[in-house]
Amino acid sequence: MKRLNNLVVELASRAKLEPGDVVKFRNPREGWVFVSCDGKKPETRQLKINGRPHPWKGSFGDNLEAMYYLPQGEHVLAVHGKPARRLAIRSIPELLFTKYGYNPFVKNYGPYDWQFLKRYVLPHVNTVIGTGSPEQNTQNREWRSAGGKWIIERGMSFDKSARPDSGEVVSAWGGEPGMTDPAFDGLLLDEFFSGDDARYPAFSEALRRLGADPKFKGKKLYPYCGSHYPDRNDWGDHNEEDTSNSSVPFWRAAIQSGSRIAWERYLQERHDREIAKDLIEERIGEKIRLWQKVFPNVQESMIIAFGYMSMGFALNAHPSVDYKVFLDMQFRYLATEPALKGLYGITGWTSGYAEEETLKWTAQLYRHYGIEGNTQLLSKRYGFTYELPHIKNPDFAFNWEGWCVPVNIEKNCTVKSIDGYSALQGRWSVTDVGNSVMIVKRSSLRANAVSQPIRHLVPGKLYSVKLISGDYDDFVNGKSEEKLHTLKIGIEGGELVKEKCFQSPLPNHPTTKLGPFRRDHRYWFNLHHLVFRATAKTGKIAISDWVTPGEPGAPIGQSTMYNFVEVQPYWAGEEQ
Repeated sequence: MKRLNNLVVELASRAKLEPGDVVKFRNPREGWVFVSCDGKKPETRQLKINGRPHPWKGSFGDNLEAMYYLPQGEHVLAVHGKPARRLAIRSIPELLFTKYGYNPFVKNYGPYDWQFLKRYVLPHVNTVIGTGSPEQNTQNREWRSAGGKWIIERGMSFDKSARPDSGEVVSAWGGEPGMTDPAFDGLLLDEFFSGDDARYPAFSEALRRLGADPKFKGKKLYPYCGSHYPDRNDWGDHNEEDTSNSSVPFWRAAIQSGSRIAWERYLQERHDREIAKDLIEERIGEKIRLWQKVFPNVQESMIIAFGYMSMGFALNAHPSVDYKVFLDMQFRYLATEPALKGLYGITGWTSGYAEEETLKWTAQLYRHYGIEGNTQLLSKRYGFTYELPHIKNPDFAFNWEGWCVPVNIEKNCTVKSIDGYSALQGRWSVTDVGNSVMIVKRSSLRANAVSQPIRHLVPGKLYSVKLISGDYDDFVNGKSEEKLHTLKIGIEGGELVKEKCFQSPLPNHPTTKLGPFRRDHRYWFNLHHLVFRATAKTGKIAISDWVTPGEPGAPIGQSTMYNFVEVQPYWAGEEQ
């Protein structure tokens, strides 16, 4: 055996395997095994493990691939049919897609239907989290017949005021289709927090009973943990004198019963790469070591749940930073930090808040670190950098600095800071980054067009432009409606990829609020999204409040505000 990184161990490899030859290997733990060899047509070879036929998952690149959940111990693999070359057998983590049936908050990015997932995501994962609805039955059968697992997400069933006994909890959790229906492999329960909670004794006993009941053999429970570490509450309301209702016995019961702890690690971008590295160390490294003081080797029962929320409810808080690279840095940390050796699994939470590009990129990170066993940043392969060099002052934090605002429109252009505005946009968790906006008041004389150069482009490469706008007059007057704002983005030095360009109304997330705007009275932003292929090393971005150079196209005197002007390399999910 050869360890490639924290996540992947090469169990065996052969340059060539003749029909009828066998390879013996030992799976070091109950979990996932990846098998690959040359070829693109599954029908040309039959794969057997321990004498039983196993299906190929499909082909990727020039290889046939398969992923199987196998018990710990010795196994024998044979390939029948054509000789197999470049055979590789690896122990890999559980790689979960979360979740099928949850289309994007920004509809233009979707739908994330089965065909989309088969092309961009499913080759790189082994477990799907779904809804359990009958509409997913066909996809469920297809996925599981190729060796994949399918689990269902549910709420924990008991609110904070409930005082259930363990029998009620067993009935509730054990009665879910994820545990009773043979078409499913388990149940993810969302979500649990640390600190004192009077429900924990019943929850702990229920986990032990469910784990010991033979009728649930082959099923797994996945309690989702929203806290930093066990027995300390993130909000500071833990009672140090009372350990009877502590979360510690619950997490111990989860580990001992064979459940998988899904640990929420939603990290918001930082403006500087070194500060971002420190954040990753503090939120993942320091915290996992605190877990390990209570539960040694807890990472072997743990799934790290990264947030790939990138729009609408977004960890992508800094338009001066490439969120793809920040995600890459987090994945690399899992693959290389010694405290995380043997980590059980990884997922991204959740598809409804993920841009199409982020979803595709995360799938590539699963493969890069969780299947191929790499230890270096995938971003380097494509020339992606953490700090974006293309435009200056993209959030107007420094007034007009970097932007060309012609003298004859200066009186119509104002930069203002609005407390709480970035939180209303959905930049999570709450931050002052993004409170500054450019406000332009439409004139009958000429367009309010501000611009600046786009630097450091590579001709032939793809780039995206994003911008978030709002109707300032509506905001001030405490009203809003779903509509498109009259704001046009012009690009020089590149050709637009029109099928990837859109402008979409975007309401504030139900959990965010500012003034009169909240869940039942939403404020409507617009997300502007462009993709272009660079034709020069330097280009130009111009933002105008007229529909054309000669036509305002909207009421004179109307004020529009905008910020989050992000220009970055675009990942298309395949050859660029």
